[in-house]
Amino acid sequence: MPGETAAILVGGLGTRLRSAVPDVPKPLAPVQGRPFLDRLLDWAQREGVGRAVLLCGLGGGAGPELECSVEPERLGTGGAIRHGLERLPEKFFLLNGDTLCPLSLAELAACHDSSGADATLAAVEQEDGASRGALEFGADGRVAGFVEKGRSGPGWINAGVYRLRRELFEELEPGRPLSLETDLLPDWIARGRRIGAFRTAAPFLDIGTPQDWERAQREGWLT
Repeated sequence: MPGETAAILVGGLGTRLRSAVPDVPKPLAPVQGRPFLDRLLDWAQREGVGRAVLLCGLGGGAGPELECSVEPERLGTGGAIRHGLERLPEKFFLLNGDTLCPLSLAELAACHDSSGADATLAAVEQEDGASRGALEFGADGRVAGFVEKGRSGPGWINAGVYRLRRELFEELEPGRPLSLETDLLPDWIARGRRIGAFRTAAPFLDIGTPQDWERAQREGWLT
């Protein structure tokens, strides 16, 4: 595991959080006295990540060795990965810059390799999972689809931690805006790609909205 590469999505506008944290980008929002990205990088380094590539939106800039891949325009999560592909190895981790789920990256990688999946995402069960867009699983345990957001009840959600193969993105048109969550994952499933799920009991933190950010200030497991 030492020397692994993780790409971190930090290019979002963060419009939902701006009313609570107006003066810094979302990944730098303070959580219990420390920038959220600092906590994310600490965990990644403990898990053997030696190099992190920050996938930054237009206007972005320059633990683990850090590199920045700056989009020429806003390309969405999928387009940002395609734009930064020359900096990424054959297999890499992908982390959302506004969520933290401190699972074992070594176990995630082993699950991915043993299952033969094209992509593997971490799944965590939440009491309000359906409202966040729950995952649907097939009989083989792989991801078969996504429940629309807005429903109620518990469910397994995408924790924002992935093990991905570079070749999935090499076939994409460079410079085309795409969302990994709403464009690429559903399309891959529809075309028969194998999307694995690594179910974890690790805690999950999201700072995407003012309510989530305020909740993060009270999470005892972060201290």
